[in-house]
Amino acid sequence: MSELVNNSDHLSLGGHSPTASVLTVSNTTEPENPEAALIHFKMLEALRTENIENIQELWNTWPKNNSGGYTTPLHLSVLSSDLQVNKAVLSLPDLDINQQDSLGNTALHQASKAGRLAIVKLLLEQPNINDFLDNKAGRNVVDVAKSSDIVQLIHDDRKQFIVDRTVFLEAHLSQPTQQNLSQIVQFFTTHPRHSLLDVNHRHPLTGYTALHLATLLDDSDQVSKLLSVGANAFSRDKKSKTPIDLSKSDKVKTMLKNSNANLTINEPGQPPRMEGVLKKWTNIAGGNKNRWFVLENGVLSYYKSREDTANACRGSINVINAHLKIDPNDPCKFDVIGRDSTRFHLRANTLSEAKQWIMGITNAKSQQNSTLRKDHIGTVNLDKNPLSNDSQNYMNSPNLDRLFNLSNNGKTSPPNTDRERASSVHSEESDIPNRDTIDMNEHSTTVQFDILEKLLLSLKSTLEKDPLDSNEVERLLTAITQSRQTLSTSHQKIVEMYQQRESYWQKKFQKEADHNELWSESLRTLAMENQSILDALEKSKTNSKLDKSIKSNENGDTTLNSIAEVPEEPVGPSFDDDDNDIFYDAEDDSEFFNAEDEQEIIQEEPEQTVDEAEQVEKIEKPASKALNTVSAIKTSLAKSYQGYPAEGKFRVQLKYFKDGAKPPSISLWAILKNSIGKDLTKITLPVFFNEPSSMLQRMAEDMEYSRLLDIASRQVSSPERTMWVLAFAMSNYSSTAGRIAKPFNPLLGETFEYCRPDLGYRYVSEQVSHHPPISACYCESPNYVLATEVNVKSAFWGKSFELMPQGVCHVFLKVHADRKDGAEIPIEHISWKKVTTAVTNLIVGNPTIEHYGEMIVTNHNTGDVCRLNFKSNGWLSSDRNVLDGEVVSAQTGKAEWILSGHWDKSLIAKRAGVKEASQNLDAHSDATSHKLSEFLKDPTSSDSVILWKRSPFPEKPLPFKLTPFAITLNDMTDGLEPLLAPTDCRLRPDQRAMEEIRFDDASEEKNRLEEKQRAVRKAKEAELQRALERAPTSEHSAIKARFAHKPRWFKRTLEPTTKEDWWEFNGEYWLERERVAQEKANGNNEATWKDCADIF
Repeated sequence: MSELVNNSDHLSLGGHSPTASVLTVSNTTEPENPEAALIHFKMLEALRTENIENIQELWNTWPKNNSGGYTTPLHLSVLSSDLQVNKAVLSLPDLDINQQDSLGNTALHQASKAGRLAIVKLLLEQPNINDFLDNKAGRNVVDVAKSSDIVQLIHDDRKQFIVDRTVFLEAHLSQPTQQNLSQIVQFFTTHPRHSLLDVNHRHPLTGYTALHLATLLDDSDQVSKLLSVGANAFSRDKKSKTPIDLSKSDKVKTMLKNSNANLTINEPGQPPRMEGVLKKWTNIAGGNKNRWFVLENGVLSYYKSREDTANACRGSINVINAHLKIDPNDPCKFDVIGRDSTRFHLRANTLSEAKQWIMGITNAKSQQNSTLRKDHIGTVNLDKNPLSNDSQNYMNSPNLDRLFNLSNNGKTSPPNTDRERASSVHSEESDIPNRDTIDMNEHSTTVQFDILEKLLLSLKSTLEKDPLDSNEVERLLTAITQSRQTLSTSHQKIVEMYQQRESYWQKKFQKEADHNELWSESLRTLAMENQSILDALEKSKTNSKLDKSIKSNENGDTTLNSIAEVPEEPVGPSFDDDDNDIFYDAEDDSEFFNAEDEQEIIQEEPEQTVDEAEQVEKIEKPASKALNTVSAIKTSLAKSYQGYPAEGKFRVQLKYFKDGAKPPSISLWAILKNSIGKDLTKITLPVFFNEPSSMLQRMAEDMEYSRLLDIASRQVSSPERTMWVLAFAMSNYSSTAGRIAKPFNPLLGETFEYCRPDLGYRYVSEQVSHHPPISACYCESPNYVLATEVNVKSAFWGKSFELMPQGVCHVFLKVHADRKDGAEIPIEHISWKKVTTAVTNLIVGNPTIEHYGEMIVTNHNTGDVCRLNFKSNGWLSSDRNVLDGEVVSAQTGKAEWILSGHWDKSLIAKRAGVKEASQNLDAHSDATSHKLSEFLKDPTSSDSVILWKRSPFPEKPLPFKLTPFAITLNDMTDGLEPLLAPTDCRLRPDQRAMEEIRFDDASEEKNRLEEKQRAVRKAKEAELQRALERAPTSEHSAIKARFAHKPRWFKRTLEPTTKEDWWEFNGEYWLERERVAQEKANGNNEATWKDCADIF
């Protein structure tokens, strides 16, 4: 025994208990008082044998101020006893249910950590339980929870507590009596779970808070207590009165006025939540108006009134990226300026209220959205809504993210992941042996080891102090012997339980293995049958073709007529040696960054060779694999070209504007001065400010330099392919230079199609949403597929307005380089987002267009990235419209090309690593021109190249500063009108009248179309309302979905690569066009498009 005692220093739980690494129950660094160790041992035995009498007797002798691992019998029972024994322990007199042990754990910590669901539920039912205490490691009962079931239980209990206490609070707020006030104050100052409720909770009818009640009764003591726990002196009731307004006592008024103006938060790191009335600048006519503001989760939003909070907010700013500007002349005024230049001009009613908002926004800005330890929220919440927000704030607690998504880091995930996974399986099985008892026995054994260690330490301490005290030694040795016997019995039970469980799972495993083998055999049989069917089908097709060929020869007929329906001329561009106007070599060393050349990048289309036509034909097969909406693209494209000039010879002028006709002159400022701060798409402008084109056609101007995509598809190097796509992505901005007329806003369901047989593509777009306005497009070519959307947030600021694109542009590029004949064509997915556009100098000077921001073009297949920075304009003309960027290879991680230029002139690429940038670049010179065929043969032949140059303009400017390409978009070529969809914007009467300089007609038609659209929307809303009134609430969601607008040609889905929403083309447009064209060709002039709304 002495040997045992001497070695007791080395005894540890880790060597004995299988759960020691999971459950740390005590701190045994110091020897425990022998009497206390014996009492702990006896209490454990009483709990194990369920001897309630002994439990009560031992509690009477329980050591006070116990510093050992088990501060109360409850710490022992939650680990080692069943539910009934724990109920008996909880009934012990003067038991502190929230007492913490030497590690800072309460009994609730221990039960949560051990995963004892029933015991946790029992403890939460106790009226004075405090589930917000942290242990010495800074973790609360949710942090240490073993399973998501425990977290869910705690969450549900807190939620029910909020509901019950809210009823209590509102009942007491309804009657302004001293007794009710005292009970409210007592709750917020003494109850362990008071932080779950907001001290500024308002009564739903009167709007009173507890502070309103205290000031109404002029109880200065209660006012002081409420202010100490975060009561807000600026909270307003339903009549917009603050507590100061209700008080008649000068002492109380002084206390309220001198209350802490700084925002206080219970927990560091917790973002504040504030609500209240602020005056917001609306416009010149309206001035400052009261608006209801809400600061929550780092976002400042506003509504027209408090009652309007059920609807969408009128505007919002993420304060994390915002900055504050305080008026030096009036400290009650301050501006909140967002990252996207959104600005709120605000004024508080008092200086103290302004300080609270400024401090609240500042705190929200400084907080990091990291996982918070506490579940409660900041104490200062201006005019906080009643129950709904209390519950919602608790529901949004970061700790409760674990309800559905337990993280795998060391802090928040359950310690024993294997056991957690097993637990999830156990919940589905009702016949698992010892499912409810094995964990309890493990925890009991752990506790038993801990008690044994305490006894050994006590024995060692006793022998060192008084070796002759034989009575004390005998008592300790007896206890140790009994403890060892108990451990032996427990160990045997656990071994038997695990053996039974292992046998059970072995049977389950074998059963599942047999099932898997059966399924595998079935799949093998099915695969063989499927292959047999495919072989038979292929053989049948071969025999059928042979039969037709024999019959054709017998009849002397051929299939040339059917073949002739598909033209053999190119449906895509060629790249022969004569094409020398596309690509320019920048060899000179003096002016690389200032290429001013205006020469047209593409002057003519050379004829395509037979080899190239065959190559185009081979593109079609993989296209259907890349996008299932494109099938037999050559045939489809050829049929879509009907109505368009084969050589691409469109009009070059607006014939009605030849004599210098102009729209009437009108002051832009006179129209816009009352629209400051509004969404640009919601500002109604006279038709005279429009150009004769639709936003859908303006969107189609992206295709002006489509040849850049054709070039990209031929490049061998993936960084260079991505670079050419970047050139295409930025090229469309050149059409905006000096062009500020507003295109017509498309009506909901409006469409636009455009085909270029000479360039080998077809394009279609649709207005798929009205609020917000969103246009979607889809373009097909043998070399690429383009899918983009125009989803623009806009704002008007008086002297300027901004357009912030939200959608993602996608190109699916078919890579032809190094492809062997017959091989499948690889397809690369490349995407980007457009940059911000601003129109400035609306009042003074000439209005100008500016584009700024960073465009990032990503090749998702290769990882290559191109970055192009559109710089904001400076004061000097040389600093305007400047571009710079780089092309980074995913393989090397380094820049391979350096980009430079101007978005209204040209874009130049210089190979990275070249010592001196090319200067004096002259694209007019033959010496600097570089044939594309030479580049394709040897991409390393030049260190600098002109990727893109703006096409030259006619000597005489076109009306509205339209580009030659834009002129073609609204052209109604011969034979095209009968083939168009009835929703095509070429058929829009106000736009057509505008082009034909019938300005009064255009204005009347514009108003008529807008009123027609409103009438249709109102009729649909009324029909929806009637349907909702007739149907039960459970069917309302389905009814609303049925009445929601569904675009005809596009569908909103999730793009799988970027994980961004996009509008996917359904492939039906060109099929429907072909059907209508065929019917009209057969003499049915009344043929109409199916499911196309009458919008004009």
